[in-house]
Amino acid sequence: MILKYLIPFLVAFLLTVFFTVGLIWLAKKIKWQGRKSLRHIHASGVPRIGGVAMILAFNGAIFLNRDLFISSELYGFILGTIILLAVGFWDDVKEIYWKIQLFIQVALAVLVFILGIRIYYVTNPLTGGILHLDSGLGVLISITLVIFWILAVMNAINWSDGIDGVAGGISFISVMTIFFLSLHPEVNQPPMAIVSIVLAGTILAFLIFNFYPARVLAGTSGAIFMGFSLAVLAIFAGTKIATALLVLSMPIIDFYG
Repeated sequence: MILKYLIPFLVAFLLTVFFTVGLIWLAKKIKWQGRKSLRHIHASGVPRIGGVAMILAFNGAIFLNRDLFISSELYGFILGTIILLAVGFWDDVKEIYWKIQLFIQVALAVLVFILGIRIYYVTNPLTGGILHLDSGLGVLISITLVIFWILAVMNAINWSDGIDGVAGGISFISVMTIFFLSLHPEVNQPPMAIVSIVLAGTILAFLIFNFYPARVLAGTSGAIFMGFSLAVLAIFAGTKIATALLVLSMPIIDFYG
């Protein structure tokens, strides 16, 4: 039982280390660091390639896992990370105007919604009953909530990525919370537990290189990848948005406060 989760964790961890070391070597070879950012206070001379390594390692570990079936929802998740890799790396090279970034983020949220990553129900705060969002007006409410949630978490994590280890540390704690919830008997979602533990292994390996003094930065690609992944998993794993919101409350309050 434990090997079902330990092996994908180690595979993701080792792949992230491999890609990170390789990209650090390449960045030094071509003397590339990425654009400067005023938000990073310990970033002088540090390459912004952490996101590239994480996304490559995460998807590699997912495809190597024989216990996972690539459903349309998981395909949407993977496709979303690949889009973020391209957009984030572009921003790491040359800053993208914020309105363009916002449009891409909204389009991405709509895409994963179409592919099945949806909020199908919410608890009525007045009665405690269940409000189903799988038909009629409920679909419109669902897509609005999905867009808002994904954008909120992506940008909160991106904004927290100004000090070595902070964004990765918050993301690691959050994804481990989702992992343990996925194993809870009331939820019991082994596939989501595998995806969560793969993400945890990816982030933990990145943190080895990102703790002060950082040898790599997540960059835009890494920060929005972590935020996007947490937002999607919170929806994917039984709509555990309330739990994820509790763990992510500090960066979200800091960003929107």
